[in-house]
Amino acid sequence: MKMLSGLLIGLILSIIVFKIYSNLDTYEQACKIQLKVLGTHIKDYEKKCGGFPSQEIGLKALDTPKKYGCQMESFTNGIPVDPWDGQITYILKDGIAYLFASKPECGFEKIIPGDKALNTDQ
Repeated sequence: MKMLSGLLIGLILSIIVFKIYSNLDTYEQACKIQLKVLGTHIKDYEKKCGGFPSQEIGLKALDTPKKYGCQMESFTNGIPVDPWDGQITYILKDGIAYLFASKPECGFEKIIPGDKALNTDQ
């Protein structure tokens, strides 16, 4: 009986671990897609508003572009968070925009001015 209950507990734990790792893979895929979509929104913002949002304004510019001098409709519905409910970080350095999720497994998105968004999650 002890052996049977031990096997049963082992089987249940295996299923739980499998489910957790399956969800992590799904979260990573969703996160990469989300960063790519946000990168596309930032490129659209650049084209329609004359440049990337400043680092201080960041992703708020996608939610309320008119507030920051861009006369167009919102790109997003609120400030986006990643699949882990973590903050997505926007960095503007040397004219290039970067997006990072709260987990390094997600990689990052690099957006070059006048060019298409490039995923560099290698």
